[in-house]
Order: sequence, then structure tokens, then C-alpha cells
Amino acid sequence: MIYFVDNLPGEISQVLDKISTSGGGVWIVGGAVRDAAMGLIPADIDLATDLMPERLIEIFPDAIKTGVAFGTVTLKSGTYLLQTTTLRVDGCLLYTSPSPRD
Repeated sequence: MIYFVDNLPGEISQVLDKISTSGGGVWIVGGAVRDAAMGLIPADIDLATDLMPERLIEIFPDAIKTGVAFGTVTLKSGTYLLQTTTLRVDGCLLYTSPSPRD
């Protein structure tokens, strides 16, 4: 797993950094995690984030609106297409509040 993280392509790291510096959390998910845990190089990488699709489109104007109604956009970086989906709870998109919690 450490090899995978240490050798993450720069184009993917740039997307992760851009989401993070825009106030979002972002995680590599799905088959990429399984493949990396098995010592394999993932064929594709999917992301999960707490940012809404509309915010991702603001950050990445060339994003493909893959399934905005379901919280998914595809982000382009170099030759990579990264399907990025907003976290959901009970089938609903996760909305975060900027206000402090009680």
C-alpha cells in the first residue's frame, strides 16, 4: 500500500490537492484500494469527497457531469479520468454545514 501512495501519479495527486485546498475531504475508494492492498497497480482510480458536485464543477470547469443527480462527476487530469462521488447517507447526498455543531 505504501508503494502505491508513494508512486501515485502527479496528475492524480494534483486533483487530491486541489480538492483538499478547496476545503474538501477526498479519499481513494473502490477497486483501487483493493488492488493496492494486493500489491497491484490499479487500472483506474475512483474518488469519494464531501464536496457537492456543483462545487467540484466550479473547481474543475472541465469536469464531465457523469451523474450529478447521483453525486458523481468525472474529473480530468492529464490522461486520467477520475469518477468522483459525493459521500451519501441513506441514499441521500451528504450535505455539510459550515456552522459549528452543538
